[in-house]
Amino acid sequence: MDFPQTPTIFGVRTERYKYIRYHGIWDTNEFYDLSQDPNEMRNLIDAPEHQDRIQNFANEFISGWKIPMVTNTS
Repeated sequence: MDFPQTPTIFGVRTERYKYIRYHGIWDTNEFYDLSQDPNEMRNLIDAPEHQDRIQNFANEFISGWKIPMVTNTS
């Protein structure tokens, strides 16, 4: 089934940072510095000083999506 109105959400969190990636209707990603903003009120996704860090988090998703192919043996 395909639910285009329901976004798929992925997240990576460290002690200091939280990166949330949406796929679907919203496609508005989020990035927070939890040490400065523990209530996640200021989305830093477009902040120039965090772009390298955000890209590193995004790369973690890509490397995690490499799933081995399983063949049906029945």
